[in-house]
Amino acid sequence: MGVVSGSMFVNGRLRDQSFQRSTGYVQQQDLHLETSTVREALRFSAYLRQSREISVEEKNQYVESIIDILEMRPYSDAIVGVTGEGLNVEQRKRLTIGVELAAKPKLLLFLDEPTSGLDSQTAWSICQLMRKLANHGQAILCTIHQPSAILLKEFDRLLFLAKGGRTVYFGDLGDNCQTLIHYFESHGSHKCPPAANPAEWMLEVIGAAPGSHASQDYHEDGDGVIRDSC
Repeated sequence: MGVVSGSMFVNGRLRDQSFQRSTGYVQQQDLHLETSTVREALRFSAYLRQSREISVEEKNQYVESIIDILEMRPYSDAIVGVTGEGLNVEQRKRLTIGVELAAKPKLLLFLDEPTSGLDSQTAWSICQLMRKLANHGQAILCTIHQPSAILLKEFDRLLFLAKGGRTVYFGDLGDNCQTLIHYFESHGSHKCPPAANPAEWMLEVIGAAPGSHASQDYHEDGDGVIRDSC
């Protein structure tokens, strides 16, 4: 309800039509042509979405580099197949990410809940993959719900939203999430137990966890932005 208004800026400039071409979007669902191989799926994305000025040979070479970065060489010629047959869950997720990387996004790679529906080992593997891409210079923006403590450590910064899209925290996580924990504790929250998962603890702090109650409105009492790190 109501009217949403405002302007969207990218690097201080109004967003234009080039934004879509400069970004990749990894959907939560892994949707692929069942009869194609991993390499064919990646090449199809590269051929259609990279500039026509880039030669087929260059696109093919880039696809091979993506296969190596995502560690898909052992099954690069495997048929995608349907869920339960062909590629397993982790391999399909890696291919979904690879299809977007094959488009060569210059600006940003969005991932929509990449760990949802995955077991803990597979979720860890995907987070490690995102960390590897970030270390290679790829900017990543990822949505994630209640990650484990070990997964949360892989992220650099957090935009923490309360109900209604209200910003509760936006800034660096710090080593073992100490920057995040210090922010909430310095604004009146109860202490974070040493063995607690910071992701679950901060939900309790703002009253979003079942049975919890917030002692204050962290959106109203503080803008949640760590100024020196944003």
